[in-house]
Amino acid sequence: MLSNLKELVSNMKKNDWVIDLFNFEFNGIRYFVFVQLYSEDERKPQYSLAKLLFIDSNDNDRKFLIHSNSKVFLELNVRAFREFFHIPYVENHVGDAIVNFQERLGNVIPILVTKKTNQEIVQIVNHIDSNQQRNRGTYLSHVIRLPQGNHRRCLTDNKAKLLRPDVYNHFADDKTISFCFFEDENRENDLIRILELFERGNH
Repeated sequence: MLSNLKELVSNMKKNDWVIDLFNFEFNGIRYFVFVQLYSEDERKPQYSLAKLLFIDSNDNDRKFLIHSNSKVFLELNVRAFREFFHIPYVENHVGDAIVNFQERLGNVIPILVTKKTNQEIVQIVNHIDSNQQRNRGTYLSHVIRLPQGNHRRCLTDNKAKLLRPDVYNHFADDKTISFCFFEDENRENDLIRILELFERGNH
């Protein structure tokens, strides 16, 4: 029913993605569906593969989080689920409504992380920024080597991979180097300048 989710999560892990996005329409509303892997210090329901965050494309403040594996949703608040997706209550048929939803969702879950449109990149970056207090913004200024024993955050890694692949590819394999983003467009630098600043800071 949700078997594609298992393949997608496997592909995400293989390619160092911790967040992905696809589109899903239900009851006339289009949703951005974020697939996010669990961090090591995060509570993970038993048997769950990933978190699925549904965001109404017409009202980004409308959000609904579901824990899921390749077969079923886990720890689901059924009433909140019905109300969010505008599913009418029919006595003795609530389970059927959930199964129908899962089947429709399963048909559109990709099995691979695919190239994103500009709109999808904006959605992912906005979501990443909403989950961190620092390093917000889309303008890459420079890169830094982290203190010994530290590694860059996975979300920062994915953000750089989406926004600045030209810079990311230079430092992808060295997890002790992180990317510094700002909201001020004037802080952005091109690849040559970023490499110059990095070399200067490491001598």
